[in-house]
Amino acid sequence: MSRLKQVTIAFVVVMLLTACGGWLDSLRAWRVRNTSVTIPTGAPTGLPEPEPLLRPGMEVVVQTLGGEVLYLRAQPSTGAEIVRHLYDDMRLTLLEGPVTAEGYVWWRVRVEEDGSEGWAAEAVDISTLIPYRPLPESTAEATPAR
Repeated sequence: MSRLKQVTIAFVVVMLLTACGGWLDSLRAWRVRNTSVTIPTGAPTGLPEPEPLLRPGMEVVVQTLGGEVLYLRAQPSTGAEIVRHLYDDMRLTLLEGPVTAEGYVWWRVRVEEDGSEGWAAEAVDISTLIPYRPLPESTAEATPAR
């Protein structure tokens, strides 16, 4: 190969490398610019805390299935003395809680019917406490029968 051909080939290779190198550098810079991600740290902000379903001072009603009973106990424990049985649709007032013990969520309650107090589990298989919401009073006037 002649010296002129060698110089020409070397020149072309240098030019290609220079041109490609510049192009590759700009491609690398583009890739870095377009793949940079800011990862937020900490918990998300601006989301409101959900209000608990039950809280002290609320009236609740016992809901059971199949005629089962919910036990009112002296302490928040399945081994504590049973003060009385709570039946379906009995109204209670939450006095204190929640207390988590033995895998249950317990509330100290007062039975509206007789004023007895004790601890009841919020949800036990088929018995639970649900918020009491009385039906709104009817605003329609009664019409006399004709």
